[in-house]
Amino acid sequence: MQATQGSNEAKMDRYSRRLMIGSTAPTCTFNECRGCKYKCRAEQVPVEGNDPINSAYHYKCVCHRS
Repeated sequence: MQATQGSNEAKMDRYSRRLMIGSTAPTCTFNECRGCKYKCRAEQVPVEGNDPINSAYHYKCVCHRS
């Protein structure tokens, strides 16, 4: 079961990297990840929540459980 979950996670990482705009994703600092019990990763967040497809994006550090 673990091997399946690991391969799915690898696919998700590859997919999320492909969606990122720009050549490299920013790294999250210690202060941005403070309070995260697990993994902290930079993700794209739309600037305008009302129209996410046509909106510009910025990066935000998000806590992940796995």
